[in-house]
Amino acid sequence: MGGLFGGGAKAPDTSKQEALQEKQEERTKRQEAEEQRRLSAQIAARRTGGMRSLLSPEREDARRGLSTTLGGGQ
Repeated sequence: MGGLFGGGAKAPDTSKQEALQEKQEERTKRQEAEEQRRLSAQIAARRTGGMRSLLSPEREDARRGLSTTLGGGQ
C-alpha cells in the first residue's frame, strides 16, 4: 500500500526529456525559418527576374545594356 500513497515509487526523470524536446523544437523552428527565407528568396527572384539574363555570355556586348530602339540597333 505504500506505493498507492507515495511510499516507494520514484517519479521519472523528466529534465532530460524536456531538454531533448526543447532542442528538437528549436531545430524545427530553425528549419521552418530557413524554409521561409528560401521561399521568400524564390518569390523575390521570380518577381524581379534577376540579372542573369541581362549579363548572359550568350549576348553580344552584355555590359553595354539593352537597346532603346525597336529595331535592336544601338
